[in-house]
Amino acid sequence: MRPQSLQSVLVAGLIPLLPSCSDQAARDLESDESVSTTAALAASCSGCHAGPDAAIASFSGRSQSELAALMLEYQRGEGTTVMHRLARTYSDEQITAIAGYLAEAPAP
Repeated sequence: MRPQSLQSVLVAGLIPLLPSCSDQAARDLESDESVSTTAALAASCSGCHAGPDAAIASFSGRSQSELAALMLEYQRGEGTTVMHRLARTYSDEQITAIAGYLAEAPAP
């Protein structure tokens, strides 16, 4: 799947969730396309990396630079894990934005 197609699918997946957000949160998310796209991309990470008791490492307490470096390693690595495949669909700019979003997200 091309990166643009993946972005569209992820953003479309967030739209049904907007009514469950507070009115202000929904307006904020809708008002900035780059934020909503980054939120959608980052949401795909929470399936595996949710919370301190997750089977896969949590993002809690990690900096943007640390998260971006890890994601770039997956993007450029030779592996075939889910992380390698996902990271290859993102541009370097998207990885930086996702890492920043996750680093600033409140701990679960």
